[in-house]
Amino acid sequence: MKKFIIIFIISFCFSTSSFSIQISDNIIWNNDTLPLLSNPLKSLINYDSVARYIFDKSTCISSKCRQGYYAEWQIIDEELYLNAIYSCCYYSDGIKSDLKKVFSKYFSNGKVKASWFTGNLFIGKEDVICLTYKFPESIYRKEYKLIFEKGKLVKHEIIDNSNTKKSLFAADKDTLQGIIYRNINWDLFPDISTKSAKVTISLLADANGKVDSLRVVRGSGAIYDNEALRVAKLIPSWDVYYIHGEFYPLSALITIQFTEANKKKYSKTK
Repeated sequence: MKKFIIIFIISFCFSTSSFSIQISDNIIWNNDTLPLLSNPLKSLINYDSVARYIFDKSTCISSKCRQGYYAEWQIIDEELYLNAIYSCCYYSDGIKSDLKKVFSKYFSNGKVKASWFTGNLFIGKEDVICLTYKFPESIYRKEYKLIFEKGKLVKHEIIDNSNTKKSLFAADKDTLQGIIYRNINWDLFPDISTKSAKVTISLLADANGKVDSLRVVRGSGAIYDNEALRVAKLIPSWDVYYIHGEFYPLSALITIQFTEANKKKYSKTK
């Protein structure tokens, strides 16, 4: 059994080499094909049943295609169009949705005019600097923000996510383990050989990566809870996320185990 557990309840910043990049929708704009980080279909169709609706059957989900489908969009003369929707299953009876059948109200000349869509679309512009389990899971250094009104592009701007930072203490279990367990005052727990305990703490960092919010989620009594909070405050930094140009606070859980084995391994030598 592991003596130290870190559970991330919302997201975690991975390097691009250690995480499967999701198949995303694409959008053709100004002769470039770019990754679309938003979902215009969500405002038209019940998102939970979109795959069954657009393919008239259940779809499949894979590690690289969790929504079960991907779409191609295009901006033509400042208007947003849906060109195609593909199943991730690659059914033998056709991999594309019948757009005319599904979107008859908006279908014309082989495309679907997305005149229903009012809102913002975000498009990846530069390299991916962080991957998370949250949608959108690819955080690009810079993005385009496109503003639409009834399918018409009315404004666009470039936004910056480069302040996203990966902390060693969030990424490396051994480093975090050391800062936690080497700073516990083990003298507070003389009976730990017969009475172990664990405390789970919710952690949140500010825009500079400084841990500024700690809360006991599952405790084991005041003496353990207070010591767990004290040593958790010593964590020098945590991940910082900027999504769509704005600081996005994402919490994490860490579980600290007060055991004889950890005391022997990490107690400071006199």
